[in-house]
Amino acid sequence: PARHETALLSAPPLHASYSIRKVEPVGASLSQGQSTADQVSALAASVVVQPSSRGEWFTCLGELEALCQEAVRRRAIKLNLAYPPDALPVSYLADRMDIDDPLNGFQIRHRLTGWLQGFITFTTFTCWQRFFQWDSTHPESGMAAARAANAHVLRKCNKDSGRSTRKATTHLPDDTNVERIYRAIEDETPRSIAGRLGLDCAALVKINEDRFPGLNQMSRLQDGTVLYLEEPKEVQLYEAVPGDTPARVARRVGLSYEDLYALNVEQYPGLERDV
Repeated sequence: PARHETALLSAPPLHASYSIRKVEPVGASLSQGQSTADQVSALAASVVVQPSSRGEWFTCLGELEALCQEAVRRRAIKLNLAYPPDALPVSYLADRMDIDDPLNGFQIRHRLTGWLQGFITFTTFTCWQRFFQWDSTHPESGMAAARAANAHVLRKCNKDSGRSTRKATTHLPDDTNVERIYRAIEDETPRSIAGRLGLDCAALVKINEDRFPGLNQMSRLQDGTVLYLEEPKEVQLYEAVPGDTPARVARRVGLSYEDLYALNVEQYPGLERDV
């Protein structure tokens, strides 16, 4: 969509004016056990700022970058990490200021000093390429192998669902061709899982980091997150039976025909859906 001319910025302004209002307490579901009175006391020195233009956001770009750096530094101290994770790069922040249209957002600032304490920006999501999608399910995303791996994990999870989660995920099956997997419970970390199962934590992270970019030893996992406990087999083979067609095989293993075709067309150039 075309941008409004008012959204264009030739140069950052030297000064900006803001609309300021009081920070209100959040509901019980988001307060992490803090009462309304405690929140009011903690937020008394803060105000919500709503920049009214793209230029006002650009004016405080340096503050936004510094805040992100400070946030990851404090997070690393809280989690006792040897090295802090990467903060949002200033190039990404600048892209948001420049490209997002409309550019909406809020800042939290100290009432007296004006120091930036937090911020959020949001916009209407725009898709400029037809092959781009939020996840890997679109046939044009070029991630057939990733979807095949996901389908493989899902089949294993469904197969194990009738048994105890702990037994099903930590026991090494008699069939050594089946990978060992582990289903995490809420807020578990790779370090706690590795300690409980007697595994090398660094190796556990390395095995799973391709599936979960940014995974580290202290990452807090969501309930049901599936981790491999050993390197997964790189190739899953399906032996067709008489009467099978590529389309039937795809349905049986939980893939789209397009993905099955993409994974096998080099070996079987004449592959057809119903033949």
